Amino acid sequence: MKQDPYRIEYEFRFEDGTVRNFDIVIDPHRMEAIRPQSDSAPAWARLAFKRCNCCALSETETAHCPIARNIAEIVEEFKDTISYKDCTVVCRTPERTYMKDCTVTDGLVSIFGLLNATSGCPTMGLFKPMARFHLPFATTEETVARSTSMYLLGQYFVHRRHGQPDLDLKRLDEHFEQVRHIDACLLERIRSVSQKDADDNALVALHAMADILSMQIEYKLKNLEYLFGE
Repeated sequence: MKQDPYRIEYEFRFEDGTVRNFDIVIDPHRMEAIRPQSDSAPAWARLAFKRCNCCALSETETAHCPIARNIAEIVEEFKDTISYKDCTVVCRTPERTYMKDCTVTDGLVSIFGLLNATSGCPTMGLFKPMARFHLPFATTEETVARSTSMYLLGQYFVHRRHGQPDLDLKRLDEHFEQVRHIDACLLERIRSVSQKDADDNALVALHAMADILSMQIEYKLKNLEYLFGE
């Protein structure tokens, strides 16, 4: 059955009355952002520019880094914005609307996380299910719970297909190592164009989140075990 595109809108409202809107349209089957054919990308988004060592894409088939191209509009829009600038961020999904008074960086962390997951990057594809159930402004504990729970749900389907499920989260920990590397490379790309630190700090926060997730796996998710009793 044909499904309509899944739309998520982010709105940044500033004290001076300025409003910046970003409409993210996602293919409901592939869970990848749909971009206009005429959409152009800056030079810093080309695949060869500060390319990740773990990148499996071919330059002959893929001209631009999927993540860089997906976040390019946001980066260009906020490249002259300081990270601690106050704003109100509104996120509208088909199911509900979220709103938070926060800094620009807090809002960018949420939208970057969504755009990374739906970019088409093979490594970030692991987070597509989380994008479908997008939760903006998630706390560290919420992110740990959501990412590990969604991963284990995926392992259930691996089991159903007669595969070998990763119940110890070993492959997930290895995956986060690649995610940290990608975040570091993205940071180098963005620093080549950003004049202020809003974009930078958002990626630094995502990088730190990957570190925390890896650490939680190493310690057997002890911070969440209390929720399930003995």
